[in-house]
Amino acid sequence: MPPIKLTTGFVLLYAVLLVSIVLTVSLSLYNITFRQLVLASTAQESAKAFYLTDAGRQCLRYWNSQPDASHPFGVFSVAPFTNPTLGSITCGGVTINLTSAPVGNIQFTPFAFAIDGGCVQVEARKDRTTQSSANAISIVYGYNIGTVSGSTCVDATNNTRRVERAVDVQL
Repeated sequence: MPPIKLTTGFVLLYAVLLVSIVLTVSLSLYNITFRQLVLASTAQESAKAFYLTDAGRQCLRYWNSQPDASHPFGVFSVAPFTNPTLGSITCGGVTINLTSAPVGNIQFTPFAFAIDGGCVQVEARKDRTTQSSANAISIVYGYNIGTVSGSTCVDATNNTRRVERAVDVQL
């Protein structure tokens, strides 16, 4: 009977060990890279939502500073205790018909418009007795994904990457 060699198969063992170490390092690097890409994408979508919010804020401020014969304190002002149609405005190239409703002493005028696959939702508020915004903070929401439904932004696809940004605006 020939003697047993104890050194056979070590090359194969070293090769398998080396391949598994390289594979583990490669998978770890892939995981880190993938997470960084998701983080960068989220930051980009968050910036888009913020820029849409800013567009809504600019629209709100612009139209609030545009008095006319029937709205001497800006488009969003109305006579006390009325529920009128305020006319229409244009934001982001979209014509919006405004309607307003009283909520206590606050005149509430919601509207929304879509830009570049995203959506902007505005809740304009003014004190109906003084026509000022001192007691009423307007809120502007920006969504990176969404469509307009009435005066709100909706996401029909329920996308998990939808980002919302909001700002309070003192008119």
